[in-house]
Amino acid sequence: MKKRRKFLLKAVALLISGVVALLLCEVILRVLEPNLPRLDNATQLFCKNTAMDYRMMRKNVVGYVWTEESSKIKIESNSHGFRDEQWTSKADSGSMFLGDSFGWGWGCHSDSMITSVVQSEQVVGDVYNLCIPGDDLVRIHQRYQLFESTLAPKQVVILNYINDFFNVAEQQKRWGKLKVSNQEVAPNAMDINCDKFYKKGSKGFLNQLYLYRFAVRFWGQQGKAYFKNTESKAFVKAGFSEDVDFLQDSDELTTAMAFYQEILEEMALQHPVTVVYIPPYYAVDSAKEAQLLEAFEVPQIPHEEVPQALDNVIREIDNVTFIDLTEFLETASQEQRLYFNNDAHLNNRGQYLVGEYLVEQFEQMIQE
Repeated sequence: MKKRRKFLLKAVALLISGVVALLLCEVILRVLEPNLPRLDNATQLFCKNTAMDYRMMRKNVVGYVWTEESSKIKIESNSHGFRDEQWTSKADSGSMFLGDSFGWGWGCHSDSMITSVVQSEQVVGDVYNLCIPGDDLVRIHQRYQLFESTLAPKQVVILNYINDFFNVAEQQKRWGKLKVSNQEVAPNAMDINCDKFYKKGSKGFLNQLYLYRFAVRFWGQQGKAYFKNTESKAFVKAGFSEDVDFLQDSDELTTAMAFYQEILEEMALQHPVTVVYIPPYYAVDSAKEAQLLEAFEVPQIPHEEVPQALDNVIREIDNVTFIDLTEFLETASQEQRLYFNNDAHLNNRGQYLVGEYLVEQFEQMIQE
């Protein structure tokens, strides 16, 4: 009986000690990392206007996300729901930048973003960054329509990645509907507000604990490196299956280019347009391309056909200029990695170098 009682006392003491230790760690984390982000923080930064099927950032928010290479990233939005400075601080008639997560600066600090680098040099005047993750050709055109009259840009710059051209048949179905809803719902783009906010993660209570957040981050950034083979066929196929499917279907590429031509022709009637093509990682790195060839068991991945098709289309449109970053990034990638290792996006260095390169290209265009 005494042994049992002694055992129970030790067990209770051990349990109390463990709880105290966890509470102490929780307090220490809250002091040292007061902005340790929730696991669903990236999702919570965004919202939607359902009537317009319009996604944007919450207005005037500050949030934090973690990435494998850059640790904690601070994300701020302005009063119009974009990752940019307040537009009231900028001069009129600047340059409108449109695009998806590459232009938004996914996983990158704000000062290394493509748009921030171009803004700092002022070669094209002030930059209005309207890029939002997930934007495709239709979303890009929608934002142009909504803000064109308000911002009255001197030029429009579109940052395109290969996934902008996926599922064009579905995009075309949305295009006509959005044109109508834009005019009916929001004649003034500055007045657009959200009525749908993304739900908090299902981990409710656990997400309140800094220890839980830290443990999951550690597993995601360090633990998986030991237990998950990022070079495996399954991992590669999961990340690039849509790319390969698209590139193996020449009809899909033709349809996408015809649709994009229609959009560009409309924009070019009002403003000079510069289309910037950001190639995928495997298009500038032979080792990454070899991974895909092995994983998908195909003889080739004709990624070069996308910039070629873009160039052919843009040559037929007045007032549109094309900048293909493939050769530049292929050369720059020989010295250092410019894409995240386990992600399709440009890393901080890649974003910064692209920004610098675009500044040089814009300067040449002005001189010509």
